[in-house]
Amino acid sequence: MARLVHCGHPEPFLVGAGRVRGLLPDRPGAPLGLGDLLETAPAVQTVPFGPGDRLLLYTDGFIEARDRRGRFFDLAARLDAHAGRNLEAMVAGLRRDLVRHVRGDLDDDAALVALERLPEAPVAP
Repeated sequence: MARLVHCGHPEPFLVGAGRVRGLLPDRPGAPLGLGDLLETAPAVQTVPFGPGDRLLLYTDGFIEARDRRGRFFDLAARLDAHAGRNLEAMVAGLRRDLVRHVRGDLDDDAALVALERLPEAPVAP
């Protein structure tokens, strides 16, 4: 299991068993640093996160990036295309696709963090 705290960023993606799904929070969380001002507690969510599963966290710069015709970058579709690759190749492919989409002209910061749960190590007798 993994515990997620939502603080205003887009919902993460869970990649497992060849499937990609967005992890929408039960309720939206206040943007980081504004919880006290808005009198809102962080939105905490527990999700399955087994061996081989991946969590993809990213900033809005990834999904708000537009090409020259004004079309947004479709991170979910691109993630689906790269989900079967090893972690490093998946992340490199997503970065390459984003840069290609905006033709190298990214107007906002774009950060992406991918976490993969490794298989349990066998316990020595």
